[in-house]
Amino acid sequence: MVIAAAGVALLGGLVALYLSGTVHFVDTACANLDSLLPQEVIGQELALSQLADAVCHHLSQPHPKKPLVISVHGPPGVGKTYSHHWLARILYSKAPSAALQCPGMHCRGYKVVYGLDYLLPESASRLEALRREVLGHLAAAPESLLVVEEYDKMDCAARGLWRQLLQHPERANITSNRAIILLESNLGMAELEGLLSQLGDRTQVTQQAAEALLRGVVFAQWRAAGCESYEDTAKLLSMIDVFLPYLPLERGHMPGLVGLALRGRAALLAARRVLLQWEPGVAEWLAGQVEYAGPYPLDGAKVIEAAITRQVGRPLRQAAALPGCQARWGCSIALSVAEGGGRLELDVRNNTKPGAAAGAAAGGPAAAAAAGHPAGAAGAATRQLPSSSKKL
Repeated sequence: MVIAAAGVALLGGLVALYLSGTVHFVDTACANLDSLLPQEVIGQELALSQLADAVCHHLSQPHPKKPLVISVHGPPGVGKTYSHHWLARILYSKAPSAALQCPGMHCRGYKVVYGLDYLLPESASRLEALRREVLGHLAAAPESLLVVEEYDKMDCAARGLWRQLLQHPERANITSNRAIILLESNLGMAELEGLLSQLGDRTQVTQQAAEALLRGVVFAQWRAAGCESYEDTAKLLSMIDVFLPYLPLERGHMPGLVGLALRGRAALLAARRVLLQWEPGVAEWLAGQVEYAGPYPLDGAKVIEAAITRQVGRPLRQAAALPGCQARWGCSIALSVAEGGGRLELDVRNNTKPGAAAGAAAGGPAAAAAAGHPAGAAGAATRQLPSSSKKL
């Protein structure tokens, strides 16, 4: 079984590599952007629709005049980084869900640049290293997805480098007009939260209002730094094609995000012939273990994995190690909310069909039926999670 599992993993990797453009954008990218990205990034409909529209328009041009430059704004933990991880999979692979080594061999055109807030004594050497790194990547992969993290922390020298790259790429002897460049920062997070509070409903936030707000915030910060003349600052700002608003997540988004995280754990357990399923109320219950400030979860989605680990991590590991789960056909683990809602319950049952964990979809009655027993059937062993009402 181990050899077979390894063979399946190898085959999946080869398929992903075969279907991967690695340094070239694939022709299915636009269609997959519309269908896959909203499934993976929750609560950011406005930003995702703008992102898809801008990328699809750029990809439709055989010879665009300049790289597509997108400025991404919002608080931590709302999906900015997760979005460009999935954008890379979609851009470079016809099978995005199988492109697991991304960053890596399945999307070599994808590069994330960090560390622009270095110490002053290191400035010259780090800037030169950054210049070589970026130019080398663009030369090797003209169809690049280049992400600049925390670009609002750039000093005047670093901003001068990016101004030259965007306005005069020919001076660096590179062709970057097919590239997509994402400038990411937390800048504007307070303003976006204020706009959301003012309107009272995220569906009332328009593209035009968010764009004007974020453009003004960036321009004000750049002018305050005094790195260039007013005209040069305005010219550099005009090189940014789109400003994406990633709004603060709200309480209602959290169950869906918990479901995504549970799906990830289910995939890991399935590789060990363990089928994880859960009732719909489980995601709601786990979302309630997150700390909120008014309607907003503190640190966005970043706390979800910690909440799941704290509430079910150890019991899941212990259940997966039971003898029945090590048997030929593995086992199924079902999570449910106990009567009264004060805790979760965990039910472990032996599978009676081969391939149940690999072939069933986690999270519903279909998973139990595929495992060889009806949903809600009595299990071979039942374990209860310890009661915990403590906020994370």
